[in-house]
Amino acid sequence: AEAQPKALLGGADFYPSPERPIGWLGDWTGRFRGAKDFVLEWDAKTGSNILWKTELPSWGGHSSPIVVGPSTSSGQAKVFLTCERDFTVCLDADTGKILWSKEAKGKSPGKGIYHNAYGDTYGTVCSDGQALYVVHYNGVVLSYDFDGNVRWRVDNHAYGRAAFSPILMDGKFIVREGPFNNKDGYLLSGMAAYACKDGAKLWFTDKARVGYWHARGDAPMWVGGEPYVVTSLGQFFNARTGALVATVEKLHGCQFSLWIPAVENDRVVLAYNVDYVKEW
Repeated sequence: AEAQPKALLGGADFYPSPERPIGWLGDWTGRFRGAKDFVLEWDAKTGSNILWKTELPSWGGHSSPIVVGPSTSSGQAKVFLTCERDFTVCLDADTGKILWSKEAKGKSPGKGIYHNAYGDTYGTVCSDGQALYVVHYNGVVLSYDFDGNVRWRVDNHAYGRAAFSPILMDGKFIVREGPFNNKDGYLLSGMAAYACKDGAKLWFTDKARVGYWHARGDAPMWVGGEPYVVTSLGQFFNARTGALVATVEKLHGCQFSLWIPAVENDRVVLAYNVDYVKEW
């Protein structure tokens, strides 16, 4: 029989899976090829083209939302996001009603890196269609089921307002974590991978570079059947081992990168210092 085409991200029939997980920008590319009938105009005062509006536990800072459904345990589509400082919130996608809100207070010492210029920014929730995966910058890494029950939890060194959204790929939840150190003119942080099934720590590296203001991000990519994490500062880590396998050394010292890497299959574009673009 002829194979059925895959449902497109953004389409009504799309549902995440371990092979096609979702997180920041949908699948970390921002390409919602199945989306249609876009709303181009809306008015918050009159409510025009606004389906619902819900007050969250905290407006000091929050992540981008993700939508999972309708094939969740309750048969309804749900919206998930994280909020300052350590909340994960679930809403009904049709009504905006808060279905549950869970707080995960940190147990680890230290505050990580913080700035007074803006509120806490939090990593986007990830899902493989089987569970939720969350990182808070108080050092808490955990997984919930769709009803808000904790599947596993790990407490690490606090990271702070780093704005790194996590990555879900190859059965691993990959996050940035503290502590920080300085080497060769770069601020370096930790990067770690946790097994989606039970939270076991699979690998850790302390070689991941961090740019000024720390509001950068990482992106997943596959090359020759191998999973990699590419950072905005031109580093490539093997997602199965945590090994640093390549660095764009020509960009050494470019710490003002403002963009997450743009990935298309096995090609990535890195943009630096407004007027410098490097394709790898």
